[in-house]
Amino acid sequence: MNIEKLVDKLRKQIMEKESVVVAFSGGVDSSVVTKLAYDALGEKALAVTVDSPLLPHGELVDAKKIAKKIGIKHVILKLNELKLQDFVKNPPNRCYICKKFRFKMIKKMAVEKGFKILMDGTNIDDTYEYRPGLLALKEENVYSPLLENGLGKNLTRKIAKYLKLPVYSKPSNSCL
Repeated sequence: MNIEKLVDKLRKQIMEKESVVVAFSGGVDSSVVTKLAYDALGEKALAVTVDSPLLPHGELVDAKKIAKKIGIKHVILKLNELKLQDFVKNPPNRCYICKKFRFKMIKKMAVEKGFKILMDGTNIDDTYEYRPGLLALKEENVYSPLLENGLGKNLTRKIAKYLKLPVYSKPSNSCL
């Protein structure tokens, strides 16, 4: 399938969701999903970036720039995972604890604002590594269109370039 047809397919799938909130880091994957959501749903799509002590310096500024370029309404949600006792103990499942907390808070905000679906940029390559945070996404019913369509990082970068997103060559960035 060529990129144009794939992008159309993804937009149509997202359009069926009626209204969405995208967990938006400003990285390649979430930028692609955010752009597709905005193209498909316009004002019925919202990007949410979590601002926390765990966010690498400069990432929030980058996320704001990308959201502005896309044209989507962008909300900054201030959270502090370092106040979670279980998280600061630094257990092996700290990613799960963090993701669960973040997505619960994003979901709460989404419901309050009348949005139906929570989305993110998880892709198929994320499932090949130990990622305890993926369980939290499943538990919170997060829709991951890249993952559900079997798309990996390389193809997602090609889509980002096709969509003229300046992050298409941005290096991957893990939380901790």
